[in-house]
Amino acid sequence: MSARVRHSTATPGPSSRGASAAAGTGTSIAAPEYQPPAFPLNPAAQRALSSLLQKHTTRRFEEHIASAQTELSTVVGDIYDALNPKSEAVAKRRQRFDQGREDDEDALKAQEAELERLREKAKQMHERMEEQMRKLVDAEAGVASMRQAVGAAERDARENASTQASTQQGRALRSRRAHGDQDDDDDDEEDDDHEEMPDFTPTDPAGGTQPPTAPKHAFRKHLETSQLRWQGQSLTDRYASNKQYADFKRLLHDALYPDDDVELAPPDRWFDEGGRPAPGMTTLTQNEEDSDDDIAVERTTISIRCPLTLREFETPWTSKKCPHTFEKDAILNMIQDSSLANAQRQKYVQCPYGGCQQQLTKNDVDKDPVMTRKIKRIQAARRAAEEEEDDGDGGQNERDGTQRRGHIIDSDALDIDETDHAPPERMKTEPKSSRLRIARRGQSSGPPRPSQVIDMGDDSDEEDED
Repeated sequence: MSARVRHSTATPGPSSRGASAAAGTGTSIAAPEYQPPAFPLNPAAQRALSSLLQKHTTRRFEEHIASAQTELSTVVGDIYDALNPKSEAVAKRRQRFDQGREDDEDALKAQEAELERLREKAKQMHERMEEQMRKLVDAEAGVASMRQAVGAAERDARENASTQASTQQGRALRSRRAHGDQDDDDDDEEDDDHEEMPDFTPTDPAGGTQPPTAPKHAFRKHLETSQLRWQGQSLTDRYASNKQYADFKRLLHDALYPDDDVELAPPDRWFDEGGRPAPGMTTLTQNEEDSDDDIAVERTTISIRCPLTLREFETPWTSKKCPHTFEKDAILNMIQDSSLANAQRQKYVQCPYGGCQQQLTKNDVDKDPVMTRKIKRIQAARRAAEEEEDDGDGGQNERDGTQRRGHIIDSDALDIDETDHAPPERMKTEPKSSRLRIARRGQSSGPPRPSQVIDMGDDSDEEDED
């Protein structure tokens, strides 16, 4: 039995032929010319426009932008974290050379030249990163403008429909009045009245009125207006109040000055008049009449222990209303278990730091990347000091035939101010060690004291005493 093959006799339409031709030539088909709507959107179309953002959210764009901002902030800190040890090594070698303990000046100069090259390269990299961070803030504002523009197009369509309905009702009312007065008027006057009325066709309710604004045009108009308004703002207004950009600046400053010997300038001084980031960006200015004795560098003594858990920080969160830091889970659980609520029915607690009157909700605390870096740096330095101390005592202990036990007591756990001999202030839920002490102009507070190693004796001595 022979197989029969059916051949289609249908003639392909123009669109099919065009699609086949476009596929064969690899060229795209031009979209038809846009035709604005002649009538307002009906309620179904208005609902479809209103639900557009629900079907096509901007969440993915926002996540990509936030991820890129986090990566830039992390990398800019890593650059200087890798450069700072090299700077310290070269500085120590220069000090040894100046003291006459090293005589290879050529090698020292070569290291200093290489270090200067790396510093210039790091500066260029962080300037490019800062520029990209500003572009990401612009993109973040652009996404927000798109959402607002869609809402503006939906409102414009609803207003057009409402205006059109009001116009139709007014025209129908005038038409009924004209027909009701035709018995009392002459035929000529009746003709004149009809000539004054615009033509009205039941199938064309928009006849005699201006065509409605297309949603596309309303969207573009609002978007362009938002962009012009954004570009018209100063750089300080655009970026200084942005949290991600502020975190980037704080992380960069912390990486540049890890010893806290220079304070970051306030946000209103981050940009100069020309729009470029201000060089230096420090709060300390030295006039010609100032002497070295009159200039005090502000330093902050940072506690690495949470005042609530009394343990070292793992995930520090800082208040937005006051400069106090807590462990994330501890402060959030404390707020969640609170019986107090504000006017917005948000639970809150008074700041656990003694003397602070700020009311903190869960929206008033957030992760603090700069504090996290500082705490990790302090912990790493302490571990390095412990290892160095162990290595230094190892040889002597081996010669003595004993092994000494060194117990590290962090000076922060004691936290006794040399200039303040008054009894400690009574705290609510935390020890006095959690306070951030700032050495300001005219005060005699010194730098933080290093960790103290207290020798607890030998195991053999304890056994002999027993």
